[in-house]
Amino acid sequence: MQKLQVYSEDEKRKAAYALNLCTVSISQIVDYNDVYVLEQEYNAILNNLNLEAMPKDEALLKILVETLNTITFFRIQELKKQKVESDYQRRMKNAIWSAVPNLSVIVAGNPIAMVLSVATQVGTAYMNYRREKANAGIEKENSEFELQITAMEQFHALQRELFTTAWRLADSYGFKDEWRLTENQIKQYDQVLMDADEYRKYARLEAIAPNFEAYPPFWYFYAHTALYISENETNAVAKAEYRNRAKNHFEKYYQLNRFSLLREDQLAASALLEYSDLLLLENAKENTEKVYQLVMEAQKKAGNANDVLQLCAISYLKIGKTEDAARLLKYLVNEEYNSAMNAKILSRIYVSQYLATESPAAYTEYGILARRIAPEFLFPMPKGTVSDQSLEEAFIKRQKVTLIKAYRTTLQDYARKTRDDYEDALQDLEKSCYKEETVALLVSKLVAGEYSRNCVVQLNQMVAGLDTLPVFRNLEKREALIKLIEGTLRNTRPAVRNLQKKTVNTFDEKDYKNLAERFSYQQLTEKFFDILKARVTDKIADSQELGTLNLLENDLLQFCDAQELPMPQCLNLTQEKQQIPEGKESRYFDDVFLEDAPDSETQKQLKEKMEKIIGAAKGHIIKDAANAAIYLRTEKLFDIYFENSKMTGATKYLVKQKAVAVIDDKTNRDCDLILTIDGVVIVNQNRISDEKISYDAIKFDSEAGTDRLTTSYRDICDNAAIDLKELYALMQELDKLA
Repeated sequence: MQKLQVYSEDEKRKAAYALNLCTVSISQIVDYNDVYVLEQEYNAILNNLNLEAMPKDEALLKILVETLNTITFFRIQELKKQKVESDYQRRMKNAIWSAVPNLSVIVAGNPIAMVLSVATQVGTAYMNYRREKANAGIEKENSEFELQITAMEQFHALQRELFTTAWRLADSYGFKDEWRLTENQIKQYDQVLMDADEYRKYARLEAIAPNFEAYPPFWYFYAHTALYISENETNAVAKAEYRNRAKNHFEKYYQLNRFSLLREDQLAASALLEYSDLLLLENAKENTEKVYQLVMEAQKKAGNANDVLQLCAISYLKIGKTEDAARLLKYLVNEEYNSAMNAKILSRIYVSQYLATESPAAYTEYGILARRIAPEFLFPMPKGTVSDQSLEEAFIKRQKVTLIKAYRTTLQDYARKTRDDYEDALQDLEKSCYKEETVALLVSKLVAGEYSRNCVVQLNQMVAGLDTLPVFRNLEKREALIKLIEGTLRNTRPAVRNLQKKTVNTFDEKDYKNLAERFSYQQLTEKFFDILKARVTDKIADSQELGTLNLLENDLLQFCDAQELPMPQCLNLTQEKQQIPEGKESRYFDDVFLEDAPDSETQKQLKEKMEKIIGAAKGHIIKDAANAAIYLRTEKLFDIYFENSKMTGATKYLVKQKAVAVIDDKTNRDCDLILTIDGVVIVNQNRISDEKISYDAIKFDSEAGTDRLTTSYRDICDNAAIDLKELYALMQELDKLA
């Protein structure tokens, strides 16, 4: 007679846990009916089993293989993953910067100053996605996140197969039947986890807790919910009570999770980080060493989960372990995860280390970082003896300048986009409208009020789009700003009414031009956008904390995503050379004979007159020769400028043929201006713009406290090394000649 194998209590519990792990995983894929959850389960559990620790049982092996085969068949990689991830990264950055008034605090590692529990409030990507889903914060678009019917049928079949596996494991190991989770218990558990009311969720978890003695993840979610409530509770007694409960649930989780069935375990890492936050809240000084051990263990459990490593880095900083934090931040920057934020913090650590000990290693690491990341995003490395405070002030000032440029660029892009939408909606306003064949249609639409209605609809949509940008939505004089457009519209009414009285026989070209001018988007919105840019500039300039600036940056990036606008080039971390846009013609040989082509007599005379005027004004315009210079067409430096092999974009010799002078921006921004016989061409980071801006379209703006040359839809120049008022006067002179 074969001797039955005797299993210890731990081995029995481990077998029950392995069974429950598979059962809950499949059940959650079915209950959530979500491809992203399927991906999470595959990566977090089913693709991450610790085979050494798993019970060696044929029944368990069979169900695992069938589960993996089914998931692999229906796995949909990268589906909406990028958007979900970028939204989550922004939430994490918002949470971190909300707790960090300046970089000196975060690098100092003062636990008292950084009590915010990012791990609890934001959590890992795994936790964040499910919480947002529970809060209806994630919409299903065209059912792209829903599993296919055939997939659902196969997962339901797997659930049935699990019953056979459970029977065999229970028979082999002889574990208590109450340790095995039933389908109904798991379904109830899944419904509880999707509850958006944290207080009710906790009460419901409390009610079903006795059923989960062999499923450790339950106790993490139980602890997480208690800690989340505690951190958001305003009543001191309730806060302390929920905090104490969270501590007890975390201890229970560790007691049950000692089997380590998963090689990398994001839930375990989350639990370790949240528990460390809890200990810091209780007594930061006494618990520092224990917290350090917890965070190191969390880092091991994280594997290559960048979001967990990000939380580990912040946790290291909380307890002053800057060396450990720097190592993780360097990894995250290289992996391009939250690069802007992590580069700022990492550069601050290197500078802090260099200031404290003149460490050559820190100086070298900073230099390596500076090769990849644009200087606007790095804390400045000191030259000579400077105070820490002056470095902080210089860094914040640099952040303000970059952010002001980014906002102005985006608002200009938005103005251009909404102008195009407006003109498309009013497509009858074309030059042919006054011709005989279309004039009847035009007059009929005027009489019916269709023009004014279409105009108002488009302007309403433009303002509604801006309302998604917090800095506009929260402007103190927002209503007054909107009334600028309303006032301009009201001023058009008498003229429009007169035009409505016109008949087909009396409506002529002059009337069309009058109509086009009255309904011109620029006429209606120019002052609105000019003042808006000035107000936003003031708002950013008045901000004193780095955290506020980073929140404003996140708001801007979300606005760009929502409005399908390009990210401002000045927020490009690496400032890589731009490629020629797709669809643009590549021209390599157009310029071979251009330098030999003679100017027309008129162009030659015009160049000579313009050069004389520019030469006379040159000394008044340049205030700082180290950061700006003017090269006239007859000077050697003018030719050297156009011999730059890095220059891309429009064929440079075509531009050179009409150029009279170059204003060379020698700052990091490197935004040059080429003054030609018929306008200005911008050269941004060695890329020549295809657009030429006429001199009469350029305006001088000093309302925002910083002088700049601008048009309705873009900034031209704001280089402090140039007297822009003098340059504007020069351009007016050139316009008269042109």
